[in-house]
This record gives sequence, C-alpha cells and structure tokens, in this order.
Amino acid sequence: MTRFSLIIIRSFGIASVLFFLLPAVPQAQQAGYVEKWLESYRQSGSFQQITAFTVDHERNAPPSAVDRATLMEPDQNAMYQLLQSSPSTITFIIPNAYGSDLELELVKTDILAPGFSVGELGDQAEDNVSYQPGLHYRGIVRGKPGSLAALSVFDGDLMAMAVDGEDVYQLGKMEDGSEQYILYRTRDLKAASPFQCLAEEEAVVPDDENAAGDRNADCKTVQVYFECDYKMYLDKGASTNNVTNYVTGLFNQVATLYANENVSIAISQIYVWTSSDPYASYGSASSVLNAFRTTRGTNFNGNLAHFLSTRNLGGGIAYLDVICFKNYAFGVSAINNSYQNIPTFSWTVEVVTHELGHNLGSWHTHSCNWPGGALDNCYTPEGNCSPGPAPGNGGTIMSYCHLTSYGINFNNGFGQVPGDRIRTKVQSASCLASSGSTPTGLTTSGITSGSATLSWGAVAGTSTYTVQFKTSANSSWTIAGTTNTTSFTLSNLAANTTYNWQVKADCSDYSSPATFTTGSSGGGGGSSTCNAPTGLTNTNITSSSAVFFWGAVSSASSYTVQYKKSNVSSWTTAGNTSSTAYSIAGLSASTTYNWRVKANCSTSYSGVATFTTLSNGSGAGCNPPVNLTNVSVTAKTAVLSWSPVSGASSYTLQIRYASSNKYYTLGTVPVTQVGLSGLQPNTSYYWRVKANCSAYSSPKLLTTPASLQDPGAESLVQPTLYYAQIYPNPAAEYLNLNYTGDILAGAEILITDIAGRLALRRNLTQQEEIIDVSTLQPGVFLLTIVQEGKKGETLRFVKM
Repeated sequence: MTRFSLIIIRSFGIASVLFFLLPAVPQAQQAGYVEKWLESYRQSGSFQQITAFTVDHERNAPPSAVDRATLMEPDQNAMYQLLQSSPSTITFIIPNAYGSDLELELVKTDILAPGFSVGELGDQAEDNVSYQPGLHYRGIVRGKPGSLAALSVFDGDLMAMAVDGEDVYQLGKMEDGSEQYILYRTRDLKAASPFQCLAEEEAVVPDDENAAGDRNADCKTVQVYFECDYKMYLDKGASTNNVTNYVTGLFNQVATLYANENVSIAISQIYVWTSSDPYASYGSASSVLNAFRTTRGTNFNGNLAHFLSTRNLGGGIAYLDVICFKNYAFGVSAINNSYQNIPTFSWTVEVVTHELGHNLGSWHTHSCNWPGGALDNCYTPEGNCSPGPAPGNGGTIMSYCHLTSYGINFNNGFGQVPGDRIRTKVQSASCLASSGSTPTGLTTSGITSGSATLSWGAVAGTSTYTVQFKTSANSSWTIAGTTNTTSFTLSNLAANTTYNWQVKADCSDYSSPATFTTGSSGGGGGSSTCNAPTGLTNTNITSSSAVFFWGAVSSASSYTVQYKKSNVSSWTTAGNTSSTAYSIAGLSASTTYNWRVKANCSTSYSGVATFTTLSNGSGAGCNPPVNLTNVSVTAKTAVLSWSPVSGASSYTLQIRYASSNKYYTLGTVPVTQVGLSGLQPNTSYYWRVKANCSAYSSPKLLTTPASLQDPGAESLVQPTLYYAQIYPNPAAEYLNLNYTGDILAGAEILITDIAGRLALRRNLTQQEEIIDVSTLQPGVFLLTIVQEGKKGETLRFVKM
C-alpha cells in the first residue's frame, strides 16, 4: 500500500555539555544485541589481553576543563603490535585512577562497506586517495551486564567509548601537542554551548511501507556517505588521513549504538574538502542542508549522505524517514573537535546518531506522532498533545533530555518505541538488499548412543542461530531449536544411527550438512547403571602418540579405552585406567584414528572421537607462533601467551637474559598461556616459543619492574614454568583441572560467570582436581586459581 507523508527536517541543537549524558539511577540492565553477539565468540576462542597505557602519576591533577580524569602515557609498541597482529578478540585494559580499571571485552568488526573509498574535493580533487584503515572493535565492559564499548586503533592514535550502565567514559588523545591520553566521564566535563532548534516541512513524497520480512533488521545494512568540510580538514592538521581516521573512529561508536538496536550501518565513502568548500558562507545547519542536497542531488555512493562540519552551525539537522528516497536522504552535523584540548567526540557520536535516526524514520521523543502521544517531557511537545512522562532513567538518543537534568543515557539506546520504528523501517526498506554469511566449521563432539553436541564458527553480527537435523535415510528436516551461542546439544537420538545436521545464522541460508553416527546402546549382557562418557578430546598429538581426555562419570571407578585406524572396522583395546586421561603410543605417522571409551558401570561405549597423527618428516610443518604477549608482569613472575598454531599439539619455550645470546629451555606444554616464577626484579629477558611442528618464533622482550624488597641477583637463576589445563570443555558434570605449579597454603579455585558473579568456590589442594560442576546452569564460566590473595591463571569453559 502506498501512502503519502510529509518529509520533515529535524534538528538537534548544541546544549550545555554539562548536562549531556548525566548518570542515571542504576538499575538491572538487559543484555543488548552487542552483548548477545559477543557471547558467541566466547565459545570459539580466548580474548587476548592488551595493556597499552600506564597512568601518568607525575601529572595526576586533571585539566581545569574537567572535574576529574585519568591522564595516561601510551605504550606505542603495544599499539603497534595490536595493529600488526590484528587479533579477532581482545580484552583491552584501560587504567582508571578513580575506580576499577575498565576491562573491555571486544570483537573486531568491519564498519566499512565493500568497495569503501576515500576521496578529496576542491582545487585538486582526487577520487581514490590511498588510505590504510585502522582496526575497529566493539563489545562490552567486562562484568557490566547491558554495557557497551567501542575501540578504534590507528597508526599513532586510538579512541574508545565505554558505557558501563552508570557512566559514559571517553578515551582519547589530548590536543595540547603532547602524546598523552585522557580518560574521563562525560558528566565530569565542564562546557557550555548555545542551543538552536530548527524544524521545517518539505515536499510531499510517497512512502512505501512494506510488511516486515522474517529476517532481523541487521540483515540489511544502511550505507552512509560522509562529506567533510574544509574547516575540519584544517582542524585535523590539513590531513585527509587524519580526517578519515577521526570519522571512521567516531562512526565505529555510532555503529555500535545502532548494532545494539539490531540495526547495521556502514560507511560507503568519505570525501574531504582540501580547499574552501561551497558551504563555507552558510551560517546555519538548515542552509547547509539545503545547499548540500542541491549540490549532491542523487550523485553519491550510499543510501544516506551526511555532511560533517567543525564550524558553529547550531547543531544537527536531517530529513525524516528517507532511507529509499535518495533525493532527500541528507543530514548535517556540526561537531566539536575538543574543549580546551580535551577530546569531546561523545557529542559528535550523539548528534550523528540522532540525525541518522531521523533519516531512518524516528521522530523526536517529544513528538505527538507517536502512538499515545509524546514519550517524555524533556521538551515542548511537537504537535497538539500533552507532554509525556518524565524519563526515570535518563533520556534516549532521539530525545532532547540533554537540555534537562535527566540527561541522555546511552544505556537506554533509542528506547523501545523509537527503536522498533527504526528496525521496521530498515527491515522493510526495498532499496536495501538482505545479506548474511553462512556458518562454517561444523563439528560434532560428545557423541553417545542418544546425544551429540554440535558446534560451528561464529558469524560476525549474528545474535541467533537455528539448528535442524535428520537421519541420513530421511529426506525431511526437523528444527532442533535456536541458540545465541555457537553450540547446541541434540538428545533423544537413536543408537547406531547416522544423522545429518546443519545450521543457519539469522541473516543466512543453512550451511552444508555435517554427519555423525551415534554409538551402540549396549555391549551384550548385563545392565548399565551409568551413562557413557562424554566430552572426548585429543591433545599432545605427535607423529606416533596422543593423549585422550574425557569427562568423569559418576559411579565409575575405571574406564576402558579402544582405538582403531579410521579405515578398518575392528577395535583394539588400548587398556584400562582409573583416571579420565589415557596416553597411547606406537601410532603410525600421518594417519587418522578413531577412539572411544566406556565406564566400568556402563554397557555402552561413548561416541567416537577422531584425530590425525603428525608427519614424521624433518623440518617445520607449520608456522611459528605469533602474537606473543606479556599478559601480566611482576618483579618475580609473569604470565605469557601466544596465538594457537593450527595443527600444533604442544609448544616449547626458551628464555634468555637480554644481555646474553644463550637460550635456556623452560619446558614443553600443551597450552598457549603459561606462568613463570623465579624471575629477577628489574631485569630484561627475551623469550620465544615454538610449536611441535614449527621453528621458533621471533623473540619477545620481557622486563620485570624493580622491587624495593629484593633488588635482584647477579647470578643466573633459571625461571620455573607452570601452567593450568582444564578438560573436557564443554563440560557436563565434572571438570578436570591439571595444575603444574606449586600449591601454597590456602590456595583456592574460584568459578565465576561472565558477569563476574561467584558460582563456585573450593580449596586447591592437589595438582589434579576433579570439580563437580553439575549444579551450574548452562553457559560460559571462568575458572581462576588464587594463591596468597592474588589471582593467577584464568581459564574459560562452557557448561553444557
């Protein structure tokens, strides 16, 4: 059905930043789409810890323009290494002198549309300017449900936003010529700017409002073209690269706010005026908007066109509900670079997010167009209706609550009603194509006679997956269910039966099917008093040996292990054991094997696990480890980590003094994070690591801080290597912990959920512990070893 409506220009004026984003009364936060999306990445890998700042204790007084702030010195090498390694998932640590450090759990994201380009306008116009994009991450603040975070890293620069449920933090470089960075809460900034509100009505155009499809709004991506004025170019050091870094960095924060509403936006193109622009003579946002629309017409690459200026134009302005009307798909934002040398990009994020919201169909919250009238009382109603209710927890993005003591609370996003309207408009926009990546990396584990655990790789931007299955003899599929993680357990399966299964993301088609066969339901004679083992895993695989692990079975006192080559039918009994691990040797190189295990109280074997031995040829068969990281360093200890190497089953570490060329071998481990003890204070070392199939990595510098109690020793003391390992993972009833370090009196094991809530606490008394996790709810948990009140190794596991 086609209807006609007015296209209305909405504006957002600059108000006193003192009232911008004032803290809201804390309340229980609901998980947004970003938090749900990030959760899927917890299943598929660890988050590399990054520490790139140290507090500047010599300059601890905050600048006069802010009530309190943390000034920091950047670790340029750490920032460079982050850019070079480009890890997919990180935990980024931001020091905070006025409270707990901010730990941002982040996943790398792509905010640039396919074919993104940068151009210059003016006397020497150029369409394709060389540009090296930075890294962009989005995620949450660890331990803060309902939080949001965004981080952008460039060559020599970094900017971040953290919304923790109570405050909005900004991290950016000071603009006083120093290399210092500042972290502050937006409510602590002292600033005031004039406010101007404009509203005009324009031509009547058709508005096709199609029925919403069955895909989420983020299955369609709105592409935004940005044009930046000459004043911004000069303010950013007459550098197109600097302007582009700034725009993409602030857009990452804008896109994160939209992603939390399940709306996807991306930058299609950026053009920068490198000489005087034709809009320089206009003194208001509305006059610039008219001129910008007249100049560009429909000749721009994107669904929406947005003009950015650092001139004082009185705020922002945009046409309303114009996603698919390109001749009106325009907006203008007048932004502030800084206030007294303090970066203030949160204002820019708010105004750009607000104006794009108008383009995407949202009225102001004080508009009378909403069903039931105005949504709040933060401003005089637009239309003939009474003011709405007072916002109890701060205003939303489309409100004028920044003009009141309520402030705007980023945790509220757009609010339910405006958010629903934007999602409906994007979802039904005929000019936006639906797209989505199909899940890959399908694997099946924990196979028993009646159940199996299905896993797959995370799809960026996906919050929900749907799984379907069938027997291989059947032609029709059965929907097993949906999940917001990357694993799903099937139950009530038939024994000795081959099944197919496949999975789809919320924006994709189904994957290619994967296949598995359930185990036998009995071994002949007798009755089973317990279940078959689950959680089968293989580690320490070499050319001739392997180590098997499985989850403990309640009531079992021993287990029988069988194995065979995958191309033969008969099984060989390897032996019996009272533990939940078994080492096997005498295997053939480059050969695929199957193995299974049964408990002495069960008549059925587990499902079958598979592994392939390595080649016994000489030379490196895989790449050396990369992303070597000093996770935490004290005067005498350190935790070291590196990225896993595909095909590797173990790693060997070596260390040397920085003043020597002689390496000492510390040992071989099956994990990618280890602890060192016995280091010397105020001493520099180099360490390196090799996989069992690779050469050694490049060395990594490790420097311990000085200790007033122990200045160190001149004689050589070789450090001691230790590590912790848990299995099976995922775990159903029992979790096995293998800890190789010294156990001190009072040592404890803490298990917390991802929000930091304590779920289980027990003493650590021996190096091999069996932990009963059957009472835990399904989800992701962290196991931490605590000795002498200090947290050591932290390992992540999934409770099925």
